[in-house]
Amino acid sequence: MRIVFRCDASSDIGSGHVVRCRTLASALRRQGAEVAFLMRRLPGDMVDRLRADGFEAHLLAVADDALATQALLATAARPDWLVVDHYGLGIEWERRCAPLAGRLMVIDDRPGRQHDCDLLLDPNVSEEGAAHWSGRVPAGCRVLSGACYCLLRDEFRTARQTLRQRDGRVHRILVCFGGSDPDGVAFLALDALGRLAAQGRLDAVSIDVVAGAGNARAESLRAIAGGLARATFTTSADDMAERMAAADLAIGGGGGMLWERC
Repeated sequence: MRIVFRCDASSDIGSGHVVRCRTLASALRRQGAEVAFLMRRLPGDMVDRLRADGFEAHLLAVADDALATQALLATAARPDWLVVDHYGLGIEWERRCAPLAGRLMVIDDRPGRQHDCDLLLDPNVSEEGAAHWSGRVPAGCRVLSGACYCLLRDEFRTARQTLRQRDGRVHRILVCFGGSDPDGVAFLALDALGRLAAQGRLDAVSIDVVAGAGNARAESLRAIAGGLARATFTTSADDMAERMAAADLAIGGGGGMLWERC
């Protein structure tokens, strides 16, 4: 089975789309599937990371995304599935590209959008559940809705099985706002922690600050963290499950990292 993913990462849009697609791609590859990615070359795009993991990652070259995708799909064997995870691409793109694949899957956690696909995955928790997508996808589309379908790497499931008991006291704080933190929210968190430290309220607390590979302000964060007595700073950490399990308090963003912290 051949499966092609269309997703992007960048310093502006973050890395969550690529991270969750990579998780699904890794699971499919373990089951024998042939997997490839179609992506734009952007600052913080994770293309090199995917290639280092052994995945094909092809670059889209022209302004018309659907046309570029069609051109690349036409150069290889017809994929059994085309998977798209992208807020910038919608139903028109899907209708143009779907004929070049056996089936089309959409991953979307932004409510209210219209899709023309065979399978839709939405990990959001809502009262409506799959019914939210009624009238927004074709009648024959299968909808996978709810947190039980969130795409998490195995390391988080493993860490959950061995979590230590906590007593409510905070000895270690984790600060991480995903792969890029385009709005610089980590600065607000460090400013607040700096004020608490100045009041002597964090004297026995360690602070673990992590910036993703696509964070354009990483060096500024490093400098601020360096001014906190018990803080450490890391970029592109590969052991986030362990760091989350070690923390008594985690301050971070929404999206995929929300499910990782849970």
